[in-house]
Amino acid sequence: MSEKTGEVLSPVCLRPARREDISFLVPSIHEATSGLTLALFGDRGLEQRLLHPTSVTNLTSFTLAIRNTERLGHFSGYDIDIADAEKPGAAIPNEVEHLLQPFRQQRQRGSWYLASLRVVEAFRGLGLGEVLLTSALLKARNAGQPTISLHVFSSNELALRLYKRAGFTVVGSSPIALHPDLKASGDVLLMARDVSPR
Repeated sequence: MSEKTGEVLSPVCLRPARREDISFLVPSIHEATSGLTLALFGDRGLEQRLLHPTSVTNLTSFTLAIRNTERLGHFSGYDIDIADAEKPGAAIPNEVEHLLQPFRQQRQRGSWYLASLRVVEAFRGLGLGEVLLTSALLKARNAGQPTISLHVFSSNELALRLYKRAGFTVVGSSPIALHPDLKASGDVLLMARDVSPR
């Protein structure tokens, strides 16, 4: 780790998301998903999902990186098999349902799914992504899942480097469904790795 990284990370703590984090999480999730959640739910629909008590994508699936009172980033994840059985809290309009096809076509059954991970732009390149990803791996291991999986857009080079350094490999690929709110290009990649320590 660089000296700069050590300075930034030393006062950072990870904590579960709370209701007062919603105003940070909604735009953070939209950015982490390159606008996919904006196209699917909009701000209000995403907020409803975060507050829905039985949704796997509610606040309980989120962990935040915090320094003092400043939110530096987040990740969210859950058991993919539970998510597949869920009745979502906010319906997805028919006109954007096709955006989910590349994700639904490739799922890593029996895995803990890393749904989103984002570091605030001012703190990128300082090791926070690795800290969040390590915490996600621990959550997956503690949940008893043998593997962790995620989707990433092939155009997201920063995220791809992070995941490859952490031992993830590409196990599937599908073309992106186009939408004006989607700020990604190329393919949707399914990546996975086992959760045992390396």
